[in-house]
Amino acid sequence: MRVLLVSHHAPPHIGGVENVVRMEAEAFRDAGHDVVWVTSAADGAGSPVEEGPRLRLRRVAAWHVLERCFGIAYPLFAPTLPFVLWREVGRADLVHVHGLVFPGSPLAALFARLRGRRCLCTDHGGLLAYRSRLATWALRVLMATMGRVTARSAHKLIALNHDVEALLVRLGGRRQKVQFLPNPVDVATFQPPTATERAAARAALGWDERPRVLCVGRLLPHKGIDVLLDAQDPAFELVFCGPGDDAVRERIRGRGAACLEPRPREQVRTLYHAADVFALPSHNEGFPLVVQEALACGLPVVTSDLPAYRDYRGTPGLVLCAPEPATVRARVLEALAARRPHAPDPAAAG
Repeated sequence: MRVLLVSHHAPPHIGGVENVVRMEAEAFRDAGHDVVWVTSAADGAGSPVEEGPRLRLRRVAAWHVLERCFGIAYPLFAPTLPFVLWREVGRADLVHVHGLVFPGSPLAALFARLRGRRCLCTDHGGLLAYRSRLATWALRVLMATMGRVTARSAHKLIALNHDVEALLVRLGGRRQKVQFLPNPVDVATFQPPTATERAAARAALGWDERPRVLCVGRLLPHKGIDVLLDAQDPAFELVFCGPGDDAVRERIRGRGAACLEPRPREQVRTLYHAADVFALPSHNEGFPLVVQEALACGLPVVTSDLPAYRDYRGTPGLVLCAPEPATVRARVLEALAARRPHAPDPAAAG
């Protein structure tokens, strides 16, 4: 089978969607299928995708001015994108589009309909609210136009949370087209550390015995950065890691928290293994891959109690609370006091 994947970014660009699509591409490849991944030409600090005979990337030129200036990951593609997608859709047996409103999404979904190819669409964020009212309004316009074309053209729609599920039902027109399906997690990479692995991770980072509360993600306002900074306590040190502009990094460091450069997911695993609690009191999300990775590594996770997360309530290790400083601080301190023991070290047991 020939599979066409379409997304706005791909590694080495840092982001959760990039890693989800990478896992999908590698899974199809390892199962013996041929994969073409159409995406933007973007660099980053992540580890690149290993291409080969069964996995090929088509990187289309794009301008990333919205991300550089406003932190909005929405590439503006070159006019060659429709021609690339028309050709690749015609060669594919299955098309999987990630995101409703990125320029490649409605094109690939519509071309798939026109050329008789099956098309899936997964939306990872839904109707996000940005600090800028103009940006929030623009997203709603895109959802009502490009998003509707994508949803109506796709044969199956996949949602990561309840709010996205409701949005896809509204845009797609039929409840039967929509399915709830959480992000996959690479459990071979993200596992609880042994005592030896945890000690090695902390030593590699130069951390002492003081508890660390980790936040991994884009350093943007809707991720709850200011909430976490206001929730600081002498009992722990905050550690941020992710892409962001220099002004935000300086503000974080000026408030006494650590701010690390973005890094490949293999190195992010070291952070999960070394940390004591993961915290992400974001204001609106799909359901971030970093939360699932942290849980897979045995970290208690403190994140926002959003109505969209109702399908995730009761997940072991997941603490949902109001995204306001006093509550977040209390939940973090409780998690530190009752944090789960790490997996036993086989070498020590022998």
